[in-house]
Amino acid sequence: MRNVLIIGDSHVGSDFFDMDTRWFYIGKEPPALELAACKRLCLAANFDVEQYDKKLLEILIFCDEIVFEFGRIDYVIANTEYSILCGAAVRDHYGISGRRLSDVVVFRNKFLMKSAIAQQAKVATSRFVGGEQLATKGMIAVSEVFASSDYPLVLKAASQAGSRHVYVTQDAMELGQKMHELQILGVEYLVEQFVDAPVIHIDGVCRGGSYCLSVLPGTWMIAMPGSMKRSPCLRC
Repeated sequence: MRNVLIIGDSHVGSDFFDMDTRWFYIGKEPPALELAACKRLCLAANFDVEQYDKKLLEILIFCDEIVFEFGRIDYVIANTEYSILCGAAVRDHYGISGRRLSDVVVFRNKFLMKSAIAQQAKVATSRFVGGEQLATKGMIAVSEVFASSDYPLVLKAASQAGSRHVYVTQDAMELGQKMHELQILGVEYLVEQFVDAPVIHIDGVCRGGSYCLSVLPGTWMIAMPGSMKRSPCLRC
């Protein structure tokens, strides 16, 4: 029997399983499968994108119970923005094949994501500052990258989603205040250039320079401060 652990609202269907599969679930609502889950860990209905990471110890204890009762976990399915870090941490801890933390962190941490793109120098990237430089030097680090004429600037959480903790600040005073608020919350953040332009947003999987799975592109308009609505371009 194969033991498969599903974390969060990962996209799975009955095609993933057969009669030789036991599946286990961690999250709010299990996927709609005809098979019954062998074991479930239900988390609170209201929690933020980092809640799986914050509950990692509880999740590892749950996984220990699975291993004790049913044997080794063979696969971990955690394919959403909310669960990929937690899923990778479980794979690391139990030596399960698949993506590890070092592989997936760049898909959640926007500072690392933008840094990787900027280093390639193939795609134009808005100016930004973050990581250890911003954490240790604060507004001094901001002033080393941006001038007062560069405002408004965008302050955003490094590892959130759904435009949580995203602010368009008009001056250094407002930026410093918002940075202090995120520091109190223990939220890692970055500061980047505000770009007033159309953005083409494409979801898909790229291998070898070609799309093997993609969703039709959409155009998202970035509104100017004061009329800004939630926009995927501010989350990426």
